[in-house]
Amino acid sequence: MAVEEIPVSLYTPKSVGVDWGFSSTATSIVVLEHMNNQFRDGKIKEDVKRVIDCHLIEKGDPIQIVELCWSIWTKYGYMNVWYYCDAANAELTDLMKVRWNESANWIRAEDVSPGNNKIIPVTFNTRHKAMLYDLHLMVSKDYLAVQPKYDKLITSLRTA
Repeated sequence: MAVEEIPVSLYTPKSVGVDWGFSSTATSIVVLEHMNNQFRDGKIKEDVKRVIDCHLIEKGDPIQIVELCWSIWTKYGYMNVWYYCDAANAELTDLMKVRWNESANWIRAEDVSPGNNKIIPVTFNTRHKAMLYDLHLMVSKDYLAVQPKYDKLITSLRTA
């Protein structure tokens, strides 16, 4: 059975990446499910991450984007979902934190712990090299599963 054919579990951890769009770019939201010990291509693959949802929003209303993230939160199991948001747009990250009833009193992204928060700001501009390196490892070791229906995401990954 292919990874894509396995039903999404409410009990597996989910990571949601939110890259806030500005006037010239779209907002991207990608939902990953972390799966352990999956059988793929005749081998056991540990720690496979698969894309289970993906949204590209052109010039979206911030409130609607936060509500879309809330609907993802309710759809995929509340306690197992963490959001990693681009800290460059602190106002929108704070809007998410307010919706989740978390403290918006953070100055540096490093001060926010996933142990106490579901909305985690990430400083993309200082972590981009490490993030690209991690992405390259995941793809080259076949630990990332992306269904063909997410063609825009696949194109973006190829150009990253």
